[in-house]
Amino acid sequence: WKMSGAGLGMWYQEMVEGPPESWLIENGYLSKYRLFAPNNPDLSGIKIVGGDFAKGALSKRMEDDIVLVGNAVDHYAKHAMGKIGITYCVSRKHSLMTADKFNASGIPAAHMDGETPDSERIKIAKALANRELLQITNCSLLTFGYDLASQAGRDVTIECMSDLMPTKSLALQMQKWGRVLRKKDFPALIFDHGGNVGRHGLPCEEREWTLSDRETKTRGEQEKTIPVRSCTQCYFSHKPAPSCPACNYVYPIQYREIDEVEGDLEEIKTWAPSSPQEQEKMNKAVLAMVKQVTSKRKMPRHVAIKWAQKKYREEMRIKQ
Repeated sequence: WKMSGAGLGMWYQEMVEGPPESWLIENGYLSKYRLFAPNNPDLSGIKIVGGDFAKGALSKRMEDDIVLVGNAVDHYAKHAMGKIGITYCVSRKHSLMTADKFNASGIPAAHMDGETPDSERIKIAKALANRELLQITNCSLLTFGYDLASQAGRDVTIECMSDLMPTKSLALQMQKWGRVLRKKDFPALIFDHGGNVGRHGLPCEEREWTLSDRETKTRGEQEKTIPVRSCTQCYFSHKPAPSCPACNYVYPIQYREIDEVEGDLEEIKTWAPSSPQEQEKMNKAVLAMVKQVTSKRKMPRHVAIKWAQKKYREEMRIKQ
C-alpha cells in the first residue's frame, strides 16, 4: 500500500510473494528474536496525515516525554548492556536528546541523521562494530536496507534495537525490525517503546499481502489492534497464552463482578440444519460470508469459517 491506502493494483496485475518472516527465521535466514514492550505512549489527539501520525505533533509529544527516553536507556542497560544497538527516534532533536541520555548513563552513543556526512557515517559505523560505541540514535535514516556490515567493512550485525518511533506504516515498521533481524547466532533483542507491536503484531506475524486498496475505516471506528500480550513482570511480548514464555509468570484469570437482578430465565435454543437441503443452504451462506470477510477484514480463513457458521446459526435461531 501507499500511505494513502491505495493499493498497487492500479499498476500491477500479479504479485509474487517471497517466503514469510516466520519461515526465514525457522530456516536460519533471519535471526530469532525476543521482543519486549515496556511502554505504550499516549498518542491520543495526534492527527493522522497521509496515513501516519502528524510528524510535528508526534515529535513534540515524544520529545516532551523525558520519562520514556529514560526508560529506553534503563531497559538497554538492564537487558542488553554491551550489545550493538540502534535506537529509532521521531525527530533530529529527539535523537540528540536520546543520545545524550545514553552517554550520561555511561553508554557510549552517537546521533546520526540525513545531514550526517558519509565520512562521519562510516566512522560511526566502524566505532559501533568495534564496540567503541554501543548505540546509534537516528531519525528516519537506518531503515530501508541499511547494512552495518557493508558500512563498517567487516562481518558485524546489529544485535538489539530500541524503538521510540511510533508509526502506522507496516512497511516502515518491518524495515526497522529487519535491521536487527539479520542473521546471527543468538536472538535479537527488540524493545518496543512506541507501541508498534500493538499496531502491527509481532515481526513473524502471518500477513496476507494484496494489490487491493486498504480497507477504509468509517468515522468513529476504532483502530484495529493485533492480539499480542506483554508480560506485566518482564515485558516480554508474545502471542496470547496463559503464561509468559520468557519468565513463566502465570497470568491471573480476570473475573468480572456480576450484578444480580430479578427476572425470569429464558431458554436459549440452538439451531442446527434438520435436512440435507437446509445443510446445503447453510453451506452456501457460510461460504458467501467467508468470502466477504476474508476480502474486507483480512480475517484468516479458518477463523472466518467458524465466525460465519456461528453467525448463521444465530440468525436462524432468531428467525425461529
